[in-house]
Amino acid sequence: MKQIVVSLFVAMSLILCGCNNSSSNSNKKNISDSLSVSGSLVAFVEMDTIVAKYQFCIDQMNQINQKQATYDQQLQGEARGLQNYAQQVQQKLQNNGYSTQQQYEAAMQEGQNRENKYQQHQQQYQADLMQMSDKYITEFYQRLRDFLKEYNKDGKFALILTNSASAVNVLQADPALDITNDILEGLNKAYKAPEKKADKKETVATEETNTELQDSKKK
Repeated sequence: MKQIVVSLFVAMSLILCGCNNSSSNSNKKNISDSLSVSGSLVAFVEMDTIVAKYQFCIDQMNQINQKQATYDQQLQGEARGLQNYAQQVQQKLQNNGYSTQQQYEAAMQEGQNRENKYQQHQQQYQADLMQMSDKYITEFYQRLRDFLKEYNKDGKFALILTNSASAVNVLQADPALDITNDILEGLNKAYKAPEKKADKKETVATEETNTELQDSKKK
């Protein structure tokens, strides 16, 4: 199973710098006039830093990676069980262990049923990981929006942009407009890690895999 990679970015307007002096000076004058009228500023947040250091993101990605590792282990166990079962059927056939054609066909059907279940588990685990990722992204942006709303309740910033390596929205800016550290500190201060709960689905799936492996060894 391919590793789930969660990509976090927001597509927003670009702030461009002019190439020649006259254009640059004109742009600066227009921006200054606009800001002086509104009394507000433009700021930006480096999303790569937030995702890497916000404890909520760290916890969520750890959960997703741990779940994926568990699913990978379960699928590997099921795959070994399928291989062992196929070898056992082949050996029994070569040793004339099936007294009737019906017995052999029943054994082959059992193998097909196990393979179908394996494929169902692949799809189920992939869907579960995607659902976890979607839920994580949705909650992350909701937390970020809620915090920024409170952070900017005085209307100091007319616009807050996001910037990242995968979505470059700020080509050049005064470092004083970078509020990443303030946002990160506030997000982490407000965050409370949830208590860990046992995953019933994961436990059941593990028990099913162990049972199938034991059955394959008996046959």
